[in-house]
Amino acid sequence: MSQVFDTGIVRSDKYYQREIAKYLEKIRLKNENMERTQKEIDAMTKESAKMHRRLDKKIKEMEDMLR
Repeated sequence: MSQVFDTGIVRSDKYYQREIAKYLEKIRLKNENMERTQKEIDAMTKESAKMHRRLDKKIKEMEDMLR
């Protein structure tokens, strides 16, 4: 089955299947990138929390030394 547009170009169903497949692949890649980015953000957040705990501990030690 084919469709004819006012330009006179005939496009087959296979053409549309290929275009849809390209579009779906782009969506899949974007989802992978977003998942990877989210994992990186989670890792940075975890590392940041560790650093804050270490800093809080050092600050408390210094405050105790000053007393």
